[in-house]
Amino acid sequence: MTLTLTGARARADNGNRGKVGAEASLEQWLLQPPPLLSGENQFRVTFDWEVEKHGVPGAIIVKNNHASEFFLKTITIDDVPGHGTIVFVANSWIYPQSKYRYNRVFFANDVSSILFQFRPWFVSKPMSRVS
Repeated sequence: MTLTLTGARARADNGNRGKVGAEASLEQWLLQPPPLLSGENQFRVTFDWEVEKHGVPGAIIVKNNHASEFFLKTITIDDVPGHGTIVFVANSWIYPQSKYRYNRVFFANDVSSILFQFRPWFVSKPMSRVS
């Protein structure tokens, strides 16, 4: 399985899309994970990502390079500079990459960053009154 972070902010130098990072592969099972339910696993991944250069992660691309599907609950990134923890909630079956014509993308569970990005649009629209 590989994971690729994508920046939350649109960038003019990238076709008005978020900056896409390098693919990262699963490294290892966590040696002392928090208690999990039977049949669940937890893995560690290290991303090559600089918030100053790429921005805060807003989406993650997940590719399953194995022959079998798996159920992905969440991806949590801890200690993001200036942001803290970012959670990507998937709750989705991830089938082998050969079964898809497109990438599986999951978005950060952070409404505040989405609203902040579109704030100028909200502010520039006149308020209307409903009677």
